[in-house]
Amino acid sequence: MTETLRIERHDGDAVWPAVEALGKAVYTPEMLAHSEFHDVDWSDAEHWVLGYLGDDLVASAGIHRRAVHVDGKPANIAGIGGVKTHPDHQKSGHASHILEVTCTLIDGQMAPDFTLIFVETHNRAFYEKRGWRVFAGTVMVDQHGKRIAFPDGSAMVRDGAQPAPRSGTIDLMGKPW
Repeated sequence: MTETLRIERHDGDAVWPAVEALGKAVYTPEMLAHSEFHDVDWSDAEHWVLGYLGDDLVASAGIHRRAVHVDGKPANIAGIGGVKTHPDHQKSGHASHILEVTCTLIDGQMAPDFTLIFVETHNRAFYEKRGWRVFAGTVMVDQHGKRIAFPDGSAMVRDGAQPAPRSGTIDLMGKPW
């Protein structure tokens, strides 16, 4: 009998040590050295959606809320970051399930204008299959004391209360997630 993934939602700071440990299992130093995002300074998640098998944390997704500017106009958006599954449990549908639950929570409780996620190139197809679209514009972020454009093609969006933009400029007015 296959064990069912138990989903829990927690405040960001309360579970950070467990999420950080999962991240270290997923992103080994060797893997990070070759990652497109190896030196990114990420923002802290407001909430975490966590997936457990028994007492073991095996999957996660962070929820962010941010007032941003889209082509100079204010917007309230949600962000998802830190989507990961322990290497021993990958290819089991856990990331898909966590992402689905996270999107449902965001839509039902936050009702953002749209949702944004940053993904590495090799993960783009995974998100496209789930309705995310590549944002073909520029995303401005804060990094190491500077304002920079985040790498092209790494931002993906999904509709919320408004249709998500496909191009233009999104200014996160802070760090990415």
